[in-house]
Amino acid sequence: MLSMDRHAYSNGLTDANPLKKGAFAGTLLGIALVFDISTLHLLIALGTSIIVIIMGKVDFRVYLKLFMIPGSFLILSILTLLVSISTDQKNFLISGEIFGFYFGVVKTSLSLSWLIFTRCLATLSIAYFTALTIPVNQMVVIMKKLRLPSVLIELIVLMYRFINIFIKSFYESYNALILKNGFADLRKSRKSISLLAAMMFNKILGGYKDWRVVLETKNFNGDFHV
Repeated sequence: MLSMDRHAYSNGLTDANPLKKGAFAGTLLGIALVFDISTLHLLIALGTSIIVIIMGKVDFRVYLKLFMIPGSFLILSILTLLVSISTDQKNFLISGEIFGFYFGVVKTSLSLSWLIFTRCLATLSIAYFTALTIPVNQMVVIMKKLRLPSVLIELIVLMYRFINIFIKSFYESYNALILKNGFADLRKSRKSISLLAAMMFNKILGGYKDWRVVLETKNFNGDFHV
């Protein structure tokens, strides 16, 4: 089971009403997307984080670690928006010159970048609140309450299942190669990566065949009854 799934099934808010949790997250998401108020976005991010850590009893270090990868991409994206290039220096707050071109930060790009950063931070916090406090079985309840098509719900559940199978198989194969010193040097690493890809393909294909056999023995008629 993924670490995020483990927290979703064992956090302090697991037994709370899933419809209320879904409505809370959906309302905050709508507010974050509609209103262009950076302070409001920061309050949403802070509020959802406090709920997850204190009420949800999710370890602060685990929660902070979840922000590292998307946070890195967010910062890099904001930097590309923040830096402008022009032949006129008067609009820049901070600038430098190379071959007659000025590059730096203008007031409009600064305010826009800050707004986008806070909004992304708020929506990311809402996403983690949803993922860490609402397990997949409660997600199904919410999707049914929203009257989503049964086919769509089934596809989401199947994708969730296969993602978990894929990640579990990957780590099993990866750890087996580490135990055999498969990444000791560059030559072994290249060979191990190719072996890992082949092993993953075979495991996924084998898992699909086993799953199909199980469904056939249960007289599967195309409906999963999620």
